[in-house]
Amino acid sequence: MVVAILRYYLPSGTHSKPETLPIRLVMAQYKMPMVRVMAINLLNGVCFFLIFIYINVHWSEHLALDRSLSLTINSTNMLLMVLLIPLFGHLADQYSAIQLLWRFAMTGLLLYILLYWLINSPILWQVMLAQSAFSILLAGFYGSSAIVCFRLLPEPVRMTGLALGYNLAQGVFGSLTPVIALWLTTVTQLPEAPVIWLMTTTTIALLLIKRMVDHETSAD
Repeated sequence: MVVAILRYYLPSGTHSKPETLPIRLVMAQYKMPMVRVMAINLLNGVCFFLIFIYINVHWSEHLALDRSLSLTINSTNMLLMVLLIPLFGHLADQYSAIQLLWRFAMTGLLLYILLYWLINSPILWQVMLAQSAFSILLAGFYGSSAIVCFRLLPEPVRMTGLALGYNLAQGVFGSLTPVIALWLTTVTQLPEAPVIWLMTTTTIALLLIKRMVDHETSAD
């Protein structure tokens, strides 16, 4: 509603109306780049919803962790992630954003089982260590993914393609993550089961962005 009101009152400028709606153009000509945007945002979306949304309730209900302590750990590690994002963004500017994203994703895939096992540990320092490690990985995803996604689509359809890819990843796969995590835990009776969903989405994302990594490597 707010966007519609602003669009009504803001001047239209001198730009001519496009012959084809950007969303149609994305779906007709830039479907694969948009899918890659979605894949890249799967890396941070699923991990964020699992590690900062679902896990907070899981700690309180299954590990009998005090709610205030859970929130303190959660907030501290979220702050750590936020502080590290500009650092990894700077590294992505200085070096190769796609290579940085690929390495963080591969590191995550190798460490997810161990880290998720630790985050379910009854020992407090292991829980804190594991979520801190997840925070660093997420900061790497967020810091490098914005640059990669921006370069995937040409200017006439860039915002539409980014909006579609980002919201499909975050709004659908990300927001469903707590539900899927709870279902996996209930079906398997294993508190570590949600890591299956995290590793599955990460593997899919890596397969979809591999061609970008190979293309940059061959160009060098």
